Amino acid sequence: MKTLDGESLARTALHPTLKGAVTIKEFSKKYGDPDLSQLVGELSDQTKAVNDGDLQRAEGMLMVQAQTLDAIFNNLAMRAAGSEYMDNFERFLRLALRAQSQCRATLETLSEVKNPRPIAYVQQANIGYNQQVNNRRAGVTAGSSPKNKILGELPQ
Repeated sequence: MKTLDGESLARTALHPTLKGAVTIKEFSKKYGDPDLSQLVGELSDQTKAVNDGDLQRAEGMLMVQAQTLDAIFNNLAMRAAGSEYMDNFERFLRLALRAQSQCRATLETLSEVKNPRPIAYVQQANIGYNQQVNNRRAGVTAGSSPKNKILGELPQ
């Protein structure tokens, strides 16, 4: 096995697909132990698809996340409704409303992905060419200031 130098090791450790694969592997232990190199390969394929303009998987993922957040919202709202104590009611309802807010934000993101806002390119016209700006004030000559004219010359 080839040993990486410091720069190569840093570049590899910071690569998004590797970092994502390590995180996914850690959170997927409940379902088995996925191979890290296969995870990196799959994430690379998905990244390439997005770079090529194919957003189907991203759109599907956002929809699944929105549905999941909606289920969390409903579960927590029902728990709040069934709470006997005000403290529990408030805690469950606060969490439910956070999940609802995240669901809304996820759906907004999905909408933005599906229907991006048009970008307006505005070209600025510079029509002030060959203009002279004259900042001289009446009664002010070079070497004097308005303060000296108004107050008179100050004693030295």
